[in-house]
Amino acid sequence: MFAFFKILETLVLPPGIFVLLLAAFGWMQFRKKNYETGIDTLFVGFCIWALSISPVSNSLMKGLESSFPIPKKINGDVIILLGAGLNENAADLSGIGFPDGDMLGRITTAIRLHKKLNIPIIIASGNVYPEGKAGAPVYQRIMTDLGIDPAGIIVEKKSRNTFENAQYASMICQDLGYKNPILLTAAYHLKRARMAFQTTGLTTIPFPAYRYSSDNPVFFWRSFLPCHNSFEISCVAIREYLGILYYMVRY
Repeated sequence: MFAFFKILETLVLPPGIFVLLLAAFGWMQFRKKNYETGIDTLFVGFCIWALSISPVSNSLMKGLESSFPIPKKINGDVIILLGAGLNENAADLSGIGFPDGDMLGRITTAIRLHKKLNIPIIIASGNVYPEGKAGAPVYQRIMTDLGIDPAGIIVEKKSRNTFENAQYASMICQDLGYKNPILLTAAYHLKRARMAFQTTGLTTIPFPAYRYSSDNPVFFWRSFLPCHNSFEISCVAIREYLGILYYMVRY
């Protein structure tokens, strides 16, 4: 009964419901001998299903993350924390605005690394759109709530993307004399982030805040059912591959 409800859940919620509807529509087109439409429909459904299962999402992420294992020893004079998502208008315990799940992972690791090494943190995260809210001050508030001395946090709130994160953070390092910055972001984001910092001439020490992929994944029947988490992870990975390709062409 438990397995039945788990399967039912995947079929009535996105993206599973879309896979089911596309499969049904494609089969109907075959019954009507509209073979071209049927094949196209089933192909779209297959692609959505493939991106929605953990073996595929794990493989996509592993291609981005495998080059950045967690270092056994780490030395640096400052942590550069790159920003991610922000729920701008969400009410929080100590103010308005709260990091999304991706950013919470980065913040958690930054705090632990800060306490381990006792070095300052540069938070690089501005507002993407003029009417939006910069992420860095919100992240600083959360980190202060969690016990980090505000004097140990440097806020950079002009940058709008990874490339600008690198530009502004590098200028801060140059102005304050930091020579060995630790670049902290999600493991999948490190390759593109390092490419951005290379354009500034600043050598960084990569440190993965967390990973989505497993080196030795264990898959079972549930792993092949469509899941919104796996679909989101696949989309994040594809976006990152496209970003890397753009950096390779542009810079």
